[in-house]
Parts: sequence; C-alpha cells; structure tokens
Amino acid sequence: MANRWRFVGRLDDRFPMANAENVLPLDFELNVAKEPLVNEAVVFGVGRPVLGLLAFRSEKAKGMDDQEFVSAIWPPIEDANPQTDKGTFIRRRVYEEFELEIEQAYMRLEQGLGM
Repeated sequence: MANRWRFVGRLDDRFPMANAENVLPLDFELNVAKEPLVNEAVVFGVGRPVLGLLAFRSEKAKGMDDQEFVSAIWPPIEDANPQTDKGTFIRRRVYEEFELEIEQAYMRLEQGLGM
C-alpha cells in the first residue's frame, strides 16, 4: 500500500519551538481533523518560530482547489490558534490581537471613565 500513512502519538507529546514555548499538537490536530473535508491533520514546527499544519483532504474535498480547501477549513484552525493545549489563551497573541481594545481601556481610565 504505497502512500498510506498513519501517524501515532502519545497524548502528552510536546515539541519545543524556537521561542522556547512547548506545543502539544494533538488537540489542534484533532480539532482540524474532525472537519468533514479533512482526513488527517499534522502540526509541524519543532524548533521553528511558528507552527505549520499539514491537512490531508478527505474524499469529500477531492474536487476542491487549494484555495477553496484552505478557506473551508480555516475557521477551526483560527479557533485553535490563540489557545494553548490546556485551552487557555496565549497571552502574547491575545495582546497583539486586542491591542487597540487594550489601549482604549487605558485611555478611558486616564480620562476618569473607568475601564
């Protein structure tokens, strides 16, 4: 059976990234792989500054071009992206995404309006 793969890992498999964070990819992979268009999903990025994801198409997605496929599976990827393996948010990422709202909160405080 050429070109057939099965990836097996432990629930506590972690790998280090270049920014000294440790990543537990299993939850991320399972979240993406439960999409009907995805057969399997594998996170990569050991020793790298950012993670990547290999998403293998299911039969249902065979006729889709790459852009359609990525767009269709993007929501679960985005949902999992700012969270850690424990379901908590990655602080730096949240600070970056909500920088404007955070600044506005401090501006209101300085104006005596409360946060």
